[in-house]
Amino acid sequence: MATKIYIKHGTGAPDAADISGPGELAIDVQNKIIYTKDNNDQMIALGADITSSVIDWSQLENVPTEFPPEDHEHDYTEINDGNGTALNVEIDAINAALGELQSAVDSLEGNLAFGGTVDGSLGTITSATSAATDKGFAEGNVPVPPPTGSEGIYFIAEKAGTIDSNVLSSGDWLVSEGDNGWTSVNFDATVSVTWDEVGGKPTEFPPEAHTHTIDEITDLQDELDGLAVADHTHEIDDINGLQEALDLKASVLSISGGTY
Repeated sequence: MATKIYIKHGTGAPDAADISGPGELAIDVQNKIIYTKDNNDQMIALGADITSSVIDWSQLENVPTEFPPEDHEHDYTEINDGNGTALNVEIDAINAALGELQSAVDSLEGNLAFGGTVDGSLGTITSATSAATDKGFAEGNVPVPPPTGSEGIYFIAEKAGTIDSNVLSSGDWLVSEGDNGWTSVNFDATVSVTWDEVGGKPTEFPPEAHTHTIDEITDLQDELDGLAVADHTHEIDDINGLQEALDLKASVLSISGGTY
């Protein structure tokens, strides 16, 4: 039995109604694709543009909607920053920058000495260590410029403010550059410095002689108020030794006088 093939042609993909069954072919002369139907009456494409080895994405049918990647690995040299620079090159550059930073820190670490504290709001030195006083610093107004030869002496800001154009937050460092003025080391508020990381700190902290008022001692006045009632009396027996002292006193009945 002979099989008849009906061939149609048009432009663009045919609609399902344009092909009645497997015995018909529809040729998309614009995109050079042949369409027919399978035994389940589903449209299928039999070929693509025979003049090109490149198949356009739009020419694919039954394309999945998701493309979950299979488990795989990449060498870090296969990853780039999107601009063509490989990840290993980026890492090498970061390591080089970190090395330069560490060298700078190491250089500074040997030259820095803790000088005390400053009040940024007043522009004053509030405390000075021997390392600072040896270089000419003293409590009072921050000298601008710092004393000659005082490079590397740093003060920690107790209060925020601006000193010699350096904007300081509490905890920032004000570092002397000698005749070249002051510079600041500004820390993020979330950064903390451990006790071991503080250089030049004293080994002892003896308290200086000082006094306090009652109001400066928490709850002292309340404690004192609760010790005794302001207005009260005592029996002789309540006072240790009072009766014995009274018994030893001479009894004076009368005293008289005159002239001679």
